[in-house]
Amino acid sequence: AFPNPLGWLLDRAMYHGPPSRGGLLVCRDTRSGACEPNSVVLPLHHSGTGFEPTSRKIESEGVGSAERGVIRELISLYLKERRQQGWSRSTLRSDRGILHHFASFLEKQHVREPRALSRRHLETWHDHLREVYRIPSGRRKGQALRSTTVYDWLAKSRAFVGFLVKTDRLLVDPRGGFSLPRYNRSRRRFIPTIDEVQRFLDCIPPRGRLGLRDRALFELLYSTGLRAGEASHLDVYDLDLSAGTIRVREGKGGRDRVVPVGSVAARFLRRYLAWSRPCLWTEAAGDALFVTKKGRRMMGYSIDMQCSYWRSRACLPQMTPHSFRHAVATHMLAGGADVRQVQELLGHRWITTTNLYTHLVISDVIEAHRRSHPRG
Repeated sequence: AFPNPLGWLLDRAMYHGPPSRGGLLVCRDTRSGACEPNSVVLPLHHSGTGFEPTSRKIESEGVGSAERGVIRELISLYLKERRQQGWSRSTLRSDRGILHHFASFLEKQHVREPRALSRRHLETWHDHLREVYRIPSGRRKGQALRSTTVYDWLAKSRAFVGFLVKTDRLLVDPRGGFSLPRYNRSRRRFIPTIDEVQRFLDCIPPRGRLGLRDRALFELLYSTGLRAGEASHLDVYDLDLSAGTIRVREGKGGRDRVVPVGSVAARFLRRYLAWSRPCLWTEAAGDALFVTKKGRRMMGYSIDMQCSYWRSRACLPQMTPHSFRHAVATHMLAGGADVRQVQELLGHRWITTTNLYTHLVISDVIEAHRRSHPRG
């Protein structure tokens, strides 16, 4: 009755998995639904005319291999809950990648379901990140993770385990006795001085379409302390130069805020909007404030690339788009701004985050006192 040798298999099979992405073909007794003693699991792919078994070799784990998706499904559920709590898409995208690395690691440790997770697995995960894992691609390909990155990955994995405990999928909390590694966050920050920021900005000639665009962009970053991702999502209608403000939509944590734009940044933005943006704009850019030379919205990685180019011209190898944010907080606090005002400008959820810059300013004062005071 079947035109191909696999007809007998298809006649006694049940298909598992979404049709748009392939799935598993599991041999079962179609009358009872029970697995036969020598049941086979074959991956399926779409051939254009339907789903067919592939010849790709897979591990001989029987029907139990379908359990691999349990933890990943819980990851999706966890991320969905965080999205409802207001976490930004970029944060959730980062969390998804890290947690799927964690799930792959657990699968190699033969952890197929949450109840098999223990503190030993968390400790082994820590050792794996610190000593074994290497960056697969990019500028730091083949290098180990920085201690700050290891901390962030462990913190995100630990938060997911907390979700499993909270939802009663884990009866015993494996986080007991497992603490995150400590490090000094303030030491990793490069905070440019006022002169270094001025040197960087002066290296960008406000001439031509791209020069004027980049000067307006980085003047805006230094004026407002925006994150690169926030700047990339700005639309023309978010900018109100007559009032001297700009609206940040769905910043970190999904929170909106209105921040002031300085007079210098406003002057360059007016010139950019009048002369540069109309030459760069295409329909693909839509309402985007900053546009690439190909006529598309300027994304975060494009801002990073332009910053990398100009920092090499300014001989400031540590300068990044986020350095402007650090500079804004530190320079304003040193100039006498209230810490609550800086918190509102930067969009920090917690005052303790802004207080990190206060400590840096105080340390500078202490160092100056030691250098200059006769009894320092």
